[in-house]
Amino acid sequence: MRAASLAMVCHYYGLQIDLFNLRSSYGLFSRGATLATLVDIAHDLKLKTRALSLDIDELNALKAPCILHWDMDHFVVLVSVNRGRIAVHDPAFGRRVLGMQELSRHFTGVALEL
Repeated sequence: MRAASLAMVCHYYGLQIDLFNLRSSYGLFSRGATLATLVDIAHDLKLKTRALSLDIDELNALKAPCILHWDMDHFVVLVSVNRGRIAVHDPAFGRRVLGMQELSRHFTGVALEL
């Protein structure tokens, strides 16, 4: 699932790479992807990256879509921040809108802008 978030952001930027091709091209079938792996793949795809450590109240400063580290074990795509609510696309659960309290239970404080 970890590479799915990168595939979603690639699609947003017009890169025609689907999840299967991303996984097979970069050998991600068995081990998933770390943040460092996502950065390396993004650079290989000619995307600029910026990894950040930030607090929840700083999410509105991020350039969306971007990738958030979630539940210590996967990544989601931040779609928008609006009036104290955030929309994310979670590859495991689909699109979700969360309040700040629920967000604080999932977001690890690490983000990747592309």
